[in-house]
Amino acid sequence: MNLSYNFIDSINEASTLQLRNYIYSQTESIEHLQLNISSIGGSMPSAITIYNFLKKMPFKITTHNLGEVTSAAVILFLSGSIRAAEKISKFVIHPIKFTMNGDFSYFQVEEIQQTLNADVKNYASIVNHETNSLNGIYNVENILKGSSIALLPELALKCGIITQLF
Repeated sequence: MNLSYNFIDSINEASTLQLRNYIYSQTESIEHLQLNISSIGGSMPSAITIYNFLKKMPFKITTHNLGEVTSAAVILFLSGSIRAAEKISKFVIHPIKFTMNGDFSYFQVEEIQQTLNADVKNYASIVNHETNSLNGIYNVENILKGSSIALLPELALKCGIITQLF
């Protein structure tokens, strides 16, 4: 059975759980899933979890950028073995952020720093594995710690993020 799923949401626990539940709710064996994505990103833990979940699925996955795939959504996008984008679309990778309010102890600030470093390493590991290190055009760890990049489809193709244009 061939399925199509529209992931037009931020990356969070609820949206990734909804995708997982959709897959598990199928009564027939899935042969191919086309995952149409438009997302401004969100939670790194949720992105890594759904990436790992999808990579273990026994069926082929095609991911398709409908317009914008940003930040943590790039990780979801890279779960596809075939990755396509509309001609009018973009990919954005930017420095990893952490939002916090209130008072924090030295220990808590240190834990936040370790968490950010782990997120950078995990994000970079996935991107480097799936794109042959952005084909040497960019250094993803430097991007995640420095300044953003926005890639139109032609450059995303050269970087290995997409494998074909629509």
